[in-house]
Amino acid sequence: MGKCRKCDAQVEKPNYYLCRACYLEDREELRKNIHGNICTRCHEESEIHNKYMWMCDECTNLLQSRAAFKHKLKRVGLSEDRYFEMLDDQGWVCAICGGELVGRLAHLDHDHATGKARGVLCQKCNLMLGNARDNIEILNKAINYLTKGYLK
Repeated sequence: MGKCRKCDAQVEKPNYYLCRACYLEDREELRKNIHGNICTRCHEESEIHNKYMWMCDECTNLLQSRAAFKHKLKRVGLSEDRYFEMLDDQGWVCAICGGELVGRLAHLDHDHATGKARGVLCQKCNLMLGNARDNIEILNKAINYLTKGYLK
């Protein structure tokens, strides 16, 4: 046991000479002196919420969504080039409704049984297939329901 050199609290490992609270405070101060309010990714002055990577919210979200996108491609065995090739083949529109695919609205659809990619869909069509549990029988029943018309 030893004492923290800043607040005299007891520390288990005397070779560190700082309690956890003082260590975190020192680390935060050091980062502020090094980075200030400058994002390490875009180098813009901004309020920093991600203290671990010292990035603004916009860069943090971009990095997280990019990582999620790459993980999804890897999970279905698709390269980025093949994904964009699929979009080109589809004319950058949803494979079901034909709506324009832009940014985060594009969803890579895959067969849950085989894990293979089927196409790129808009969010609504992707949710429709997911809610029908990719079951053709349920989708046919929905078509029949819609074509019969309303109750009189």
